[in-house]
Amino acid sequence: MPPARRQPGYLLYLEGEVRRYGSQRRRQDESARRRESPPQADRRRSSAQHRRLKDGRLGKILTPAQKRRVVQAARDQFDISERQACRYLCVNRRMVRYVRIAKDDGALRARLEELAAERRRFGFRRLAVLLRRDGLVVNIKRVLRVYREAHLQVRKRVRRRVALGRGNPAAVVTAMNERWSLDFVHDGLESGRRIRTLNIVDDFTRECLAIEVDTSLSGVRVARVLDAIGLVRGYPQTLVTDNGTELTGIAMACWARDSQGQAAFHRSRKTNPERVHRIF
Repeated sequence: MPPARRQPGYLLYLEGEVRRYGSQRRRQDESARRRESPPQADRRRSSAQHRRLKDGRLGKILTPAQKRRVVQAARDQFDISERQACRYLCVNRRMVRYVRIAKDDGALRARLEELAAERRRFGFRRLAVLLRRDGLVVNIKRVLRVYREAHLQVRKRVRRRVALGRGNPAAVVTAMNERWSLDFVHDGLESGRRIRTLNIVDDFTRECLAIEVDTSLSGVRVARVLDAIGLVRGYPQTLVTDNGTELTGIAMACWARDSQGQAAFHRSRKTNPERVHRIF
């Protein structure tokens, strides 16, 4: 800093004001800290409960039903036309004059109920695929609406502890390609990366038909491996699998449909030791 005698006069005057009022401001802050803080105002968000103001007016008009009521109220109160009311309120006339045309969903609902009775664990998306196979081109949102109105939602399964080995024993296999067993095996590499192997076994010959190894095996990949075996050996009459996501998806359902009508799935709810020994 240059010497004081070389500074302009207004700088010294400003320095004095800052120093003089600084001590007073510090004392005021200290006294304010000792007192209890004043209560804060209501800072809750403007939800449906707080949309109505103190004077009785509504807040934002968002839904089409609210806009139609406001347009009608403006026409009745000010004696104006619908065009003028929509122009002043910035409302589209198409929305005001829209009349919903109800569609007949009787045939769609009946077919959905039939498919849901056959496929109890299928959701509305997979049922929509089955509807398209029957030739019904329906919007997925319409399928969801009818699906909910018919109360066809899949209930969540309650897992129960069942002793291994219970249930009816598997039928005896007497010929080749009569029954195949399919399952996944998990393992890890030295680097820590997980791998999966798909194992397919003929229950009669005890022959391992394929071992597909990869880090990820989808339902499309499983169907591709089964087609490669079927071209050389033929398709099985029964395919024993578990309820994994790769084996219960749309890809495997399409494969069962296109496999010359020979393959049929048998889902085992619990894996017993005998079946594990037979597969591996």
